[in-house]
Amino acid sequence: MTQAAPTSAYVHVPFCQQRCAYCDFNTYAGLLHLAGPYFDAVRAEIAAERARAGQAGDMPALETVYFGGGTPSLVPEAQLASTMRALSDAFGFAPGLEATLEVNPGTLRPGAAESWRACGFNRASVGVQALRDPLLAALDRIHTAAEAEEAFATLRSAGFENLSADLMLGLPGQTEADVVDAVDRVVSCGAGHVSFYSLTVEPGTPFALRYPDGRGLPGDDEERRLYDAALGELARNGLSQYEISSAARPGLRCRHNVVYWEARPYYGFGAGAFAYAAGVRRGNVVGVPAYIEAIGAEGAAEDSRETVDRAGEMAEVMILGLRMNDGVSRAEFQRRFGGTLDAAFGAAVRPLVAQGLLEDEDDRIRPTRKGIDFSNVVSRAFL
Repeated sequence: MTQAAPTSAYVHVPFCQQRCAYCDFNTYAGLLHLAGPYFDAVRAEIAAERARAGQAGDMPALETVYFGGGTPSLVPEAQLASTMRALSDAFGFAPGLEATLEVNPGTLRPGAAESWRACGFNRASVGVQALRDPLLAALDRIHTAAEAEEAFATLRSAGFENLSADLMLGLPGQTEADVVDAVDRVVSCGAGHVSFYSLTVEPGTPFALRYPDGRGLPGDDEERRLYDAALGELARNGLSQYEISSAARPGLRCRHNVVYWEARPYYGFGAGAFAYAAGVRRGNVVGVPAYIEAIGAEGAAEDSRETVDRAGEMAEVMILGLRMNDGVSRAEFQRRFGGTLDAAFGAAVRPLVAQGLLEDEDDRIRPTRKGIDFSNVVSRAFL
């Protein structure tokens, strides 16, 4: 088994104006003054990776690029533009490149969207989360519902035709009517892709103090009703679920995220970013100053390394692939690994089919709706 070279790149942008009450991501408020040296380090890491990769011969051009965070839309446009040029210079961009920028509606500046579009971003993922101001306030978001809708209009005017919205479910005081209304409004604003995530109370966050043990938040049954309400309204608006937490119009699936769900290789640049190539998963140091220092001293910021063997990669293909409604193709599995899916995992698949969690039809093993609901049970069968 020889793993292909990556055709996707993730750039982590760890800066935020303020941290949301639920957030435990690798993000920091009050460090925007380090954006210059940080992106200098990111561009140095990109160049170093290209030099290393180049030893293996010609590399394929990038097909997807994703700047996530954090709040990429907070940083100066010139830093984003120069980092996009660094990626293009190092690896090249394939025709039809999908280049995504995460956007917080509270950080839009006059002319910024036009600059993003001009430097090569053609997809924007807007962190809406909710479209009722009390819900946004409960999350400590810095934008209002009106500002979220205005952000879509601004992005469309700048030439962004591929727009995605993030919504959250299970918020304190959230109702099914809130969810349905939010779906309708983001779709009417132009979102052809919607990601919908359940609120998770992480240790050490303000939410963990406000809602100890989840008390005061919707329970599992209510959260399921909110999830079903979101799915139903998305379908009525022409967006089909294609992954546990994602729905899209035809042709507008997030190609970058599909790379992760198909356990394919990718580059990762920036503090705390992960990369997966040649059967090795590498993670960078997390802190911004530490990352800048490591790149300056060593030209790399690796903090963790894991070799993924053939058995591990096969398991990841099943676990991640069965997050998607399309499931896993037998033919693709055999092409990739040289052995059959049934020989590797038939003993795991058959009981899940009997329990109604998977369906086995022609070339594909797919999750049923029940399998989507109990994805943790499905995943454990392949560990």
